[in-house]
Amino acid sequence: MTEELTNFTDAISNNYKLDVENRMELHSFLQLGNDLSFPPLKIALVQHATSLQTQQMVREVLTVCTTLHKIVKSVEDRAAASFTDDQILEIRSACKFVLFDHTRVHFDNDAIVKAATAYLKKHKNTNGFKDAFGASNKGREKALGKAVRDAASYAKALVRNAILASMPGNKRDGVGAGLTALVTSLAKKCTGLSENATTKEAIWCAILRHIVREDPRLAGLLNSDELQDAPPVLPARPPKRNRDGVAKQGRAADGNDFFSIIEDEFKKMRLGMGDDWKGSEWVKFIDYIIGQERSLWPSDTLPLIPQAQGAPPSSTSASGSSRSAGLTGVYATRPRAPDALPLQSSSRSNTRSAHRLGSDSHAGPGPSRMLYPDDIHHLPGISFSLFAWYQAYLYFDRSWREAAIGLKYFQRSSNTLETRDGSSLRLPPIQESSPSFSE
Repeated sequence: MTEELTNFTDAISNNYKLDVENRMELHSFLQLGNDLSFPPLKIALVQHATSLQTQQMVREVLTVCTTLHKIVKSVEDRAAASFTDDQILEIRSACKFVLFDHTRVHFDNDAIVKAATAYLKKHKNTNGFKDAFGASNKGREKALGKAVRDAASYAKALVRNAILASMPGNKRDGVGAGLTALVTSLAKKCTGLSENATTKEAIWCAILRHIVREDPRLAGLLNSDELQDAPPVLPARPPKRNRDGVAKQGRAADGNDFFSIIEDEFKKMRLGMGDDWKGSEWVKFIDYIIGQERSLWPSDTLPLIPQAQGAPPSSTSASGSSRSAGLTGVYATRPRAPDALPLQSSSRSNTRSAHRLGSDSHAGPGPSRMLYPDDIHHLPGISFSLFAWYQAYLYFDRSWREAAIGLKYFQRSSNTLETRDGSSLRLPPIQESSPSFSE
């Protein structure tokens, strides 16, 4: 009977495909049940074999699950550290968008990365980065930070090269480009639409170009071999290597790179002229650099910088003989036009507002004054027609102050100028196509 039960146990083990360990367990169970009769013992052996088979299958499933978990974890780590082509484009677009900002005065990578990451997080539901900002996916968020940092360097190189290439005497073509061409090009590259080029960005770019002209360290970059178009969006170029096959390292951020110098000069200007663009010192400075642009690029009419109607563009010289030394100083007061009396217009119901000029007590033609929208900060003043003021300058052979004091009113319907002594003068019709801002 013992041999029969042993053979029965082996048959059950084969039937349930038990491994060696479970076979030994089943034979041990047989020894424990020797006191039982034959039928109950067989039933007990079958039940125990079923239990052993279940345990064996659970262990096998656990082994497979552990292996799958390791594979999935490896795939997740690789996926977290890599992004699709569309995601790379999205990251670079975010960096370019936040960099091309008229309020930007900080250009270090940390500032760009912070702004770009906030932009991506704000639009995470539509740009494909929703998984990167989850609390349970820190690896993905860390990888995104590295990708944004690389994209920030790419965006800065694009803007830097565009500015340097727009300067006269650059190594690329030696000609350069006007302010309008630069701003329009950067708006298209950084925001996708050239129509996004506004007065604010134009003034911002004019300040950057002025710093490049004034700082010898930046002017020296015009002849640098690094002045080239930014790398293609996709695929990225591999790093250059030396003869030993070692990749060349990038330039160290020692404070002498392009944007470190730009940021340092912005800091000095803000310390010298304040943070409020409403201040007269900032207005003088902006007028001066716009005058530089008009002098260096007379063919560029600067449509993005609305000029007071009729003001002579050549009145602001780029030579800056009255300018104080350095970028941080306040530019000395240049000759400015005297206060003008209010001029009336009865033929135009939607009269546009202009801004009152300075009232320095000296004669001589003033510089070309600009009209800024509210978010650019303009000088408060009274409403008058600067074009009529300029027409008076053309027709009266006397000082600007005498002409301004002599103005009584200007009737646009008849184009007649009357002076205090009662005499009148017929003026040419005003050109309605001149650009201006509606207040």
